[in-house]
Amino acid sequence: MCFQYQNFAKAKIHGFEMEGVYDAAWGFAGLSASFTDGHTISYEGERADLVTVPSSQVTGQLGFRFLEDRLTIGGEVQYNGKPQGNAVAKDYTLVNAFASYQASDNFKVDFRADNLFDVKYANPLNASTTSVVYEPGVTLKLAATMRFGG
Repeated sequence: MCFQYQNFAKAKIHGFEMEGVYDAAWGFAGLSASFTDGHTISYEGERADLVTVPSSQVTGQLGFRFLEDRLTIGGEVQYNGKPQGNAVAKDYTLVNAFASYQASDNFKVDFRADNLFDVKYANPLNASTTSVVYEPGVTLKLAATMRFGG
């Protein structure tokens, strides 16, 4: 198997992004969307879909705060649409969850679980245009942040 990268004579990418968030003392809700499309123009002047642009994406998020805002728990649903012209990518929806606990002014713990329902999907930015390269299944992330000094 051999991979080769070739530059395009010209590429045009256009899109639109928007985000709205409502934040109250006890919780928050958000909705964001980004739509991306593009095409290439070869040295011979032929136009073709640019199939390796990011997926169009719509994400809804909901979170709640407890324990005097030290504990945050929430989740999100993320719909991803395949790029126009990409023959191997498919639309997919992910459900993710997150939590954060601020134990003190100087110590915080974050937890995130992505793809809770183990959806089998291919990200067009990481995939070939002729074969499918699947992303990892359920992904768990744990982070601790400690601040030293002032």
